[in-house]
Amino acid sequence: MRKVKAQMVLSLSLVLVVVASAMTLVSVRQLNRLAFYDLLKLERERDDLSIEWRQLMAEFSTWRMEHNIENEVRGEYKMEPPTSTQIQTIYLASRQSVEIDAGETQ
Repeated sequence: MRKVKAQMVLSLSLVLVVVASAMTLVSVRQLNRLAFYDLLKLERERDDLSIEWRQLMAEFSTWRMEHNIENEVRGEYKMEPPTSTQIQTIYLASRQSVEIDAGETQ
């Protein structure tokens, strides 16, 4: 009887160990899935930020180029933007206004 009881305890212990390891396996696989989902989400976010960074660098380059052109025109050619008194507004028959430089000839 003692031997049977010991085998029952051993069998029950083994069943509990198998169930516990199965539950652990399921839990670990679920955590793995969640981590993989987070990884994909972060990679998408990284790609979006990379695209935004490239766009900002292109915009910065454009602004820098415009600034350099303006400095060159002001320095080398002694050109300045027209003042408000040099700008005239001409009204067309269709009531659209067009601004032109007063010194400009057509």
